[in-house]
This record gives sequence, structure tokens and C-alpha cells, in this order.
Amino acid sequence: MKWTACLVAMVALTTTPDLAREAARAELHWLAKHSRTPAIRSLRAFAESELVVPKGRYRGTKLRSDRQPFFGLLFDAVDSKRWRRYAVLGCVQSGKTLGAFLAPILKTLFEDREPCGVLVPSQELSRDKWANEIKPTIEASRYRDLLPESGAGSKGGFSEEVRFSNGAHLRFLSGSGSDAKRSGQTYRVVCGTEVDKYDKAAASSREADPISQGEARTESYGDDAQLWLECTVSITKGRIWREYSAGTASRIACRCPHCREYVTPEREHLVGWQQAKTAREASRLAYFACPSCGHKLSEKERIAMNRAGVLVHRGQTVDSKGRIHGDAPDTNTLGFRWNAFNNLFWTPGHIAAKEWSALNESDAESDESTEKYLCQFVWAVPYQPPAFDDDPLDAKEVRRRFAEPTFGRGVVPADTAQLTVGCDLGKRFGTWTAIAWRPECRGHVIDYGTFEILSDDLGVERAMRAALRDMRDRVWLAGWRIAGDEANVMLPGRVLVDARYEGDTVRAFSKEATCWKRILPSMGYGLSVQHREFRRPYSPPAKTTKTHVYLGQHYHIDWDSEKRAFVVMASADDWKTWLFKRLRTPPEEPGSLVLFHSSDRNEHTTFAKQLTAERPEMEFVPGRGEQLTWKVLSRQNHYLDATYNACVAGHLAGVRLVKPPAATEAKKPARQSQPLVMPDGRPYMPNLDRF
Repeated sequence: MKWTACLVAMVALTTTPDLAREAARAELHWLAKHSRTPAIRSLRAFAESELVVPKGRYRGTKLRSDRQPFFGLLFDAVDSKRWRRYAVLGCVQSGKTLGAFLAPILKTLFEDREPCGVLVPSQELSRDKWANEIKPTIEASRYRDLLPESGAGSKGGFSEEVRFSNGAHLRFLSGSGSDAKRSGQTYRVVCGTEVDKYDKAAASSREADPISQGEARTESYGDDAQLWLECTVSITKGRIWREYSAGTASRIACRCPHCREYVTPEREHLVGWQQAKTAREASRLAYFACPSCGHKLSEKERIAMNRAGVLVHRGQTVDSKGRIHGDAPDTNTLGFRWNAFNNLFWTPGHIAAKEWSALNESDAESDESTEKYLCQFVWAVPYQPPAFDDDPLDAKEVRRRFAEPTFGRGVVPADTAQLTVGCDLGKRFGTWTAIAWRPECRGHVIDYGTFEILSDDLGVERAMRAALRDMRDRVWLAGWRIAGDEANVMLPGRVLVDARYEGDTVRAFSKEATCWKRILPSMGYGLSVQHREFRRPYSPPAKTTKTHVYLGQHYHIDWDSEKRAFVVMASADDWKTWLFKRLRTPPEEPGSLVLFHSSDRNEHTTFAKQLTAERPEMEFVPGRGEQLTWKVLSRQNHYLDATYNACVAGHLAGVRLVKPPAATEAKKPARQSQPLVMPDGRPYMPNLDRF
């Protein structure tokens, strides 16, 4: 009818008075406007102009990339048309479904006016996706009038195919059921959600898995086709993580306002909360630290960093000026991921409260599910379940290995032969364990704790040295009281301080006069070590030399001639194994290890969890065959490192599980080819008769 009116208007322009001529001109303008082919907007332009958040805190507002900056990076990458497959994963409650599932669906239906295929795990979930996500999003937009008024999809009904007033239709391609449900239709765009639940073909299927079948519906469009895959990451073998890893495996790099380097903060860079006593305190203390310079990032800085972030693909690097170097992987799949640092809906305090609760409140039975939640839903990384161990070391059992009631915290048994301390250092806090060694190599943890290192206030080197001096004077060399002898205390014979972080500072501290005979830097090597520089098998020297001045059991002492300090080089893997054997030995038997007594059964919860934060297993290592390796189950393993260092210190002080023959003992001093030298040049010989 409208087109007929325009034809009448053309005639009227030449035969009617002026007023009628104006009306005719308006009709002709409408004809000219609608005869042009409409310009197709980019995904970013469409999403930011048309998508309205249907529920949640921002309900009724349009999608904004400045609110969640990773959306802008994702949309721009898609609009570049360099890829035709998109594997998107991120943390929950951050808008992943809206940006990576609903946005391409609505653009295909209402901007491109084309049919769209939707992959879902089951028909039941198809109904839920339509009723709870797709339809509400359409109703919140200006395209609500295009919803069907009758038939499939109208009046609260549901059908596998929904047809809209503009001629486009939406088809649900269920991941379950027969292959016929996913065949017979052609689509340029197919969008899949929760893909880890249906990435394998059913037993009765004669075709490929449902995702491959859905992608096959787009083949006729060639490079113009699009396959969207969106899911919460599950495990490393899950479809979404495999697609992400095999694709560009892109990361979001943000420029630190302090060091000006582009960094990608992850879970380990959420700090400040570890020493909190409650979840609320953890929330107040938490902040993100720059992975490059370690500087504290305020929430304002974090927001600005994300808004100026850049997308860096697998194999690429980005310099301090934001220039990206290297080629993107030669793949058709954009692997796009963001984590909790990029989710501006969450504050560091909100995330830290979850981490603190997981570390301190979950019991042994729920530890795995809690860690799985944090990995998958908060940090968007796969959960790696612990490997089978036929003799597992359980944190609940470790924390109940109490000594006799008379030996509480800080009490040294009267029959103690040696007292040793191990210390693990980080940028903002240190962790230490003190062990009393009784006859028959019976270890007794008399005390442990953490101390703060004020790196942000004083600088790392100055703060660390001040913290170590304070611990030395106030705790370690103040000694611990001996049971039954209130007048005397026992000092540690050896203290090993982990020098893998700020090694020069630890070496300088160890040379101070009050440290020289007792405190030594240590360096742990092994496949389980988190520091990349030290993540290699321990290789002991064949004999003593001017550099390798002493050989021990899975450790040796080196003389650092440049720093003029002695350093203990130890096999972290072997000494963790030795420690685990002590924890598996029944209490009071030779070679056992127990903890100081406490009336609170949960006293040692955090300590025990950190001791069991790693698990040994056999693994094939190329070029070396089957080897015992340690798998990290939790990054909170500082007490484990401190305790195995205390065990190394025990051996260095003369503690032996099986006493060697006298002839062997007599020969060992002769192996000391290079005497130890004090800072002033005077020779110093340790108690070699104990080795």
C-alpha cells in the first residue's frame, strides 16, 4: 500500500495544488530512503547500540565496553575478520553469555536478517536458553516487535525453530538426540554454548561430534561463515580449552602505570590477603600487584589498565610502548580469555574473600570442589585434578599429629639434640618452621609462623633485610625454652633461608656476624619449583672443589666467590619426598614428625594444608624416562618449602635417620677440600664430625 501511495504522489506532483504537492514530496522521500541497501554495522557498533542488559545490576542499560573493557577487544578482533571461529571463555557473572552468545545471535537475526543456528547440549536446555536468555534479551531491545505473535515461540511457547517478522529464523541444534536434528539446514552463523557438555558424538551416532556437525552446516559460506563457542572452562581436555589452546590462545595485556610494562595479572598476583585472620580482613587487605615490578595497583589504576588493554596472541610479545611483536598463530580460531583481574564487576576484596574462605574454612572433603570453583569460575583456567596416589598424605591427618600434651607451642623437648629452622621468602611476607630433632631422628615442629616484609614502604631489599634482622633477633636467636628448664633456652644450630628470591639480599644478611655460624642461604632445585630459573633436576657435583666445598645428602654447599658467601644447593624434590616419609611414619617411631600440641583441633589447619599443597607422582620426562615429579595442587605451599629447608638444615647439623658406620664418619672430613672462610678472612670449619 505504501508503494502505491508513492506512485500516486508522483502523479500528484504535477496535477495538485501546493499543499498536496508537499505531501507527495514527503512520500517520495520515504521511497528514496527505503530503496537504498542498509549499511551493515560491525559487531561492536551493533552490540553497543542495540544490546540492552536484560537482568542483573545493570538491567535496562545498554552494553558498554568501558564497563567491561574486554568486550571491546573481543568485538574488534571479530570485526577484523581475521578468524571465522571464536572460542571464548571467562569468569562467571562477567557478561560472557551476553557478549559471546547473545550478541552474535541478535546481530545475525536482526542486523544481517539471516537465519542463525544455536548449539545447546540438550532440548531441555534449549527451552531454558530461549525462555531465560534469548527471548528476554530480544524483549529488552527495540527488536521486540519482531517476535512471533502466533505459532512457534509466541505466547510463552517454545519450538526448536522460531521465525521472526523480518523473515529470519532461529534454529536450536540440540547436542543430544539423533543426527537428523543437526542436519538438513544451512547457516552462515552457528553459536554454541556450554560446549564442554557435548563435544563427543553419541554412541549411536554415525557422524562426528555435535559441534563438528553444527560447523558443517556453515560450510557452503566458506570464509564468511562464523562458529561461536562459549563455555565456562572445565578441564584441560574439555572442548573449550582445547579450542582456545589450539587457536590464538590470546591474553589481555595491560600497561602498569608504575613500571610502564604490559602485564597480564593472574591468580598469584592477588596479594595482601594471605595473612588475614578473617574473610572480611582478607577483603580489606587484598590488592593486585604488578607481575613485573610488584607495585600495588589501586582499583582506579586497575580500571584504567583494563580500558587501555591490548590483545596479545600466542607467541607474540608487547613492548613498553604498546607495540606488538611477532605474528599471530596461523589458525582460523580466535581463542579469547579474560580472568578475574579483567572482570570489573568484582573488586580485589570480593575475590580475596573467596580465596581466604577456600584456604581456611573448607574441610578435606570439599577442598577439591572449592579449588575447582576458583579455577573454573573465578580465574578461567582448567581444574587439574590430583593424580591417583596409593598412599596419599591427607591434610586432616597431618594436622592431628600432635605431640605429648606437655609440649605446646614454643616448648623444646628436653632430649632434643638439634634445633633447626627453615625459612621461605616472598616479596611481602616470609614463612618459617622450627623443628626440634630428638633421638632416632624424631622430628618435633615446635613453632612456625609468618612475618611481614614492608616492600611497598621501604623497597624490597631494605625491607627484606630489616625483616630478617627482626626475626633473627626477636625469634630465632632469642631461642625457645626447654621443657622442665625455665632458666635456659635452646638456639637453632642451623637456619636455612630460601634465597631464590632476592638472593643477593639473603647472602649479604648471612654474612653478618651474628648470622655467620648459623644462618645460610639455600637454593632449591627441582621439577616442582615454581621459579622457572630453578625448575630443573638437581645435579650434585662429583667431588669437592674450591667452589663445591661440601657434599651432603641431596644437597651440597657452594662458595660464591663474587658475593663471598656460602650457599646450600638442595634437591627440593628429594627433600620433599624425605619430609613426606616422616609425615607418614607413625608418631613416636624413629623417623617420625609431629606437631606441637594444641587444645584446638584446628590449630594446624593452614600449616597442614600447605604441607600437602603438592603431591608426588611418576611422570615420563623426555630424555630421562620415568621420574618422580611433584604436582602443585595449590600455590599456597610456603610452609612446605620452609619445612623441607628445616629438614635439610637438620641433616647439615648432624641429624641422621640411620647412623653411618664409624669408618665412614672418619673419612668424611677429608672430603672437605676447601675450608670455609669468615668475612674477615679467618678460616672457619663447621662441625664436620657430625656429617
